[in-house]
Amino acid sequence: MENSPGVLIIGLITLAAFGGLGAFLIMLERRNRKKADQTKTWPAADGTIVESDVKEHISMEDMDGIASTTYEPVVKYTYTAAGQTYTGGRINYGPNQSDSGTARKTISRYPLGSTVSVRYDPQNPAEAVLETNAAGSKLFMIIGIMFLVLGVCLGCGMMAYWLVSLL
Repeated sequence: MENSPGVLIIGLITLAAFGGLGAFLIMLERRNRKKADQTKTWPAADGTIVESDVKEHISMEDMDGIASTTYEPVVKYTYTAAGQTYTGGRINYGPNQSDSGTARKTISRYPLGSTVSVRYDPQNPAEAVLETNAAGSKLFMIIGIMFLVLGVCLGCGMMAYWLVSLL
């Protein structure tokens, strides 16, 4: 068997790429969940929905030319906190892009002109949310764990192959 440092390098790159992406997604999920948990203790103010729509995002895949479409619920609201009027646009923490049905279901909870309860950060009243959950948290955690495990397995496997080739 011939010892090739290229296998070791590929193993390290694989471990870093997949493992790093997995760790990033897990950390992102934890940050979103932590922020969402904090919003549960924020004071609430009455707000008014001033915009409620679905925005379509189309992206082209460079390699195969296939278009991908996602939908984002866009909800804008005004509220008064600490004697000042603010305009917010965050529904919750985490990604809000999804399929058309889910986006439309989200905006159906926020019809134009309706009164809503807005949670705002007492330290920074301009930061506010309508919902105290973290969107997409479970999905980020699952995908993050999958990438982390894949990176460790592939990376360690390639490095083990390299070590065996030294014998």
